[in-house]
Amino acid sequence: MERITADGMDYWIGGTGPALLILHGGGASAEALLGLAGLVGDGYRVLVPNLAGYGRSAPQDPNQPAMAAHLAMVERAFALYDGPIDLIGHSMGGFMALRAASRQPERVRRLVAIEPMCFGSLHTGSPLDTAALAEDRAAIDALVRLVDANEVEAGVAAFIDYWGGVPWDKMPERIRARLVALGRQLRREAFETSYDETSATAYAALGDRTLLLVGAEAPLPARRIVTRLAEAMPGAQTETIAGAGHMAVVMQPNLFAETVRQWLDAG
Repeated sequence: MERITADGMDYWIGGTGPALLILHGGGASAEALLGLAGLVGDGYRVLVPNLAGYGRSAPQDPNQPAMAAHLAMVERAFALYDGPIDLIGHSMGGFMALRAASRQPERVRRLVAIEPMCFGSLHTGSPLDTAALAEDRAAIDALVRLVDANEVEAGVAAFIDYWGGVPWDKMPERIRARLVALGRQLRREAFETSYDETSATAYAALGDRTLLLVGAEAPLPARRIVTRLAEAMPGAQTETIAGAGHMAVVMQPNLFAETVRQWLDAG
């Protein structure tokens, strides 16, 4: 794939055929999903952008909502294609995929949301959903509190220990350094997603074109979000990936590739 950076947008693109857009999660990057792109992108014109503030894409304005900046970047990616788009998003990128598709449903043919961070779907009053929110908020509130106290590494470590799939002290130093450099951005993104109140019903019209994927070993909030989205999106399909945690699509994309490709091919 070729890397292009132009007008504040940094993306990888390659292949020929129908459009396939792949969106990374918070703290990750386009590069983190190139493995998945290589496994599922045969026969597609694949585009994997770095969202706002990632890679060489333009930095976020810290005084503006991070999700608005990401959504604007996704809509710029939409504009690089003519016709229908197949869309894959992981975590924060899954949230952005659903948001973008709900704004421009006529552009999206098939959608794969891998553990999308749609926390508004958990405002149901169910004890299990309330417990899931509390689990996430414990990590997010620690991230916010510590970063705001200029203890950035400690805050990022609390976040990664819950969501990252690998304990902070077991991660390579270069990755830890990159995440700490992103610490204030991660703080904004994590707060905005965790405290989002958009109901799952906002995505109802996308159900018949959406596959929701969740790892069997993912944290409780990710599993409950997928359950609630599936209930609210008539026709949506759900698959649980055995042996996968929240970051498995980055570290073990082969676990997801066959399921994703079958869904795309079925449309």
